[in-house]
Amino acid sequence: MKDKPFYDETNGGITLSGGEPTIQIDFVYNLLQECRKRGISTAIETSGFFKWDRFKKLLPTLDWVLFDLKIIDEKAHRDYCGQSNKLILENAQKLTHFFSNVIFRMPVIPSINDDKLNIQKTCQLMKRLGKKELHLVSYHKLGYGKYQMLGRTPLDKHIKPADHKVQLKVKKIIEEEGIIPIIS
Repeated sequence: MKDKPFYDETNGGITLSGGEPTIQIDFVYNLLQECRKRGISTAIETSGFFKWDRFKKLLPTLDWVLFDLKIIDEKAHRDYCGQSNKLILENAQKLTHFFSNVIFRMPVIPSINDDKLNIQKTCQLMKRLGKKELHLVSYHKLGYGKYQMLGRTPLDKHIKPADHKVQLKVKKIIEEEGIIPIIS
């Protein structure tokens, strides 16, 4: 509440992120409900990997959903993320049917998801979902300190963040597909 004057002045609010905040859905629901009561704008960042029946109860407490799409091809998603993306894609469809304030984002991960076919498939999905924009988020290594504190080695230590050249390449493909790229 100490930041409420700042939120009011800037039209800001809170964004729940993680990890995946929907893992703690009951806590998230209670927190968002309390924010609503106090007039604080709310958003959640999600990978889309959640049980729809539990997630949909959050919708009345949210102003925005930031939904990350990493890889559209199921096999590639399984190879890189360790699981199918069927649930994620189903949830993207359900969410856009029931909730209008969804921002789809794609973390640009060089040599993993910056290929033309994945970008084209992502744009095709945006069109099917009635979305005109795709927000691009550069892959980064900000979480590496956490791995070090836990005495673990990151699985993606060989991947470099996307440079300006990679972002421009992805941006161009998205524009060619008729979707507006927003670089974050």
